[in-house]
Amino acid sequence: MIAFDRPWALVSLAIPLVVTLLALQARRAPRSSTGTLELWKQVPPEAARAPVRRSTPPLALLLLVAALCAACLALAGARARASLSPRWTVLLDRSPSMYAGAGGATALEAALELVSARLGPECEYRCVSGSFVSAPVATVPAAWLARPAGDWDEPQWGRLDAPGTVWVTDTEAAAPALASLALAGGDAGSAVAPSGRRGVFLDPRLEGTAFGELVLAWLEARGLERVDSGALAMFAVERAGAGPARDVRCDGSEWSLEGAALLLGALPDEPEESWMQAADGASVVRFVPGRVEVAWEVRPSLRGDDVAFALEFSRRLDRVCALRADEPRIGPAELRLGEPPRPAQRPRSYVPWLSTLAALLALGSLAARR
Repeated sequence: MIAFDRPWALVSLAIPLVVTLLALQARRAPRSSTGTLELWKQVPPEAARAPVRRSTPPLALLLLVAALCAACLALAGARARASLSPRWTVLLDRSPSMYAGAGGATALEAALELVSARLGPECEYRCVSGSFVSAPVATVPAAWLARPAGDWDEPQWGRLDAPGTVWVTDTEAAAPALASLALAGGDAGSAVAPSGRRGVFLDPRLEGTAFGELVLAWLEARGLERVDSGALAMFAVERAGAGPARDVRCDGSEWSLEGAALLLGALPDEPEESWMQAADGASVVRFVPGRVEVAWEVRPSLRGDDVAFALEFSRRLDRVCALRADEPRIGPAELRLGEPPRPAQRPRSYVPWLSTLAALLALGSLAARR
């Protein structure tokens, strides 16, 4: 979009219009008397039906008019339209201790209420976990206020220190140099671990596959049970992905898998960790908080050391199963304001380009008249 620093100067666009009308008027043939009706009767019919020759404006005139238009736009101060005023970016920590609360608002909700009261509605919100940063939203979705199915990692705050950002966390060790800090506070003795969750949910569609058999063996070895609902599980192992299926191969250090797999779509609002990748980089097995997604459509063929494959997959499941129980910060929420959002950079001006174009077109017009 184009804006103008001096919009009143756009009236100068009437100049090329007047020049065009005067030039065309000067090229019009002079009027002369046509004589009497008797003279017209003597004109042969072929001459009367002769095609009318339309004259086109000369190139010099067209170039001159274009040069005047460019000069008028430059005079009006044409530029790119300025962007919206800068907004605060609120980064939400969704690690377990942020959901501590004893019957009332959670630590996350209390901190958000304080941020909204101090900074107003002109904010955008993102979730952070480790190095993951979600897509921005204008309002906090209800799903973000509920404890996620899996445990999100502590954000890597050092990479997110910038003016206009607000860290919403209960980690007092976070000490931004530029960003603002909203310290969430919970109640003493609040339960952090998810209540009623036990065991692991295994998608029935994975039964009889290498992954299903491996998960069942891992559950038995760890003394865990298989539950019938993902809502009651510490995490779920699910078949996921969309068709059509394609032949892929995943290579490990001592093993390889070949078979048909579906496509796992991108997750802009959740962190993900790829456990197995095809040659084109697409994930075939990945972990997101609360679930392991398996995209193999049929049982893949395993080559190499099957024991090494089972150990590697079991270690990943061990890491997922380890529930974190971070100690919540006790006390009310607190907001420490840092540097505000920096104003948007001045929009790019088109005046130099338009001035140069006007000069070149004027020179072209002079050359065309010779």
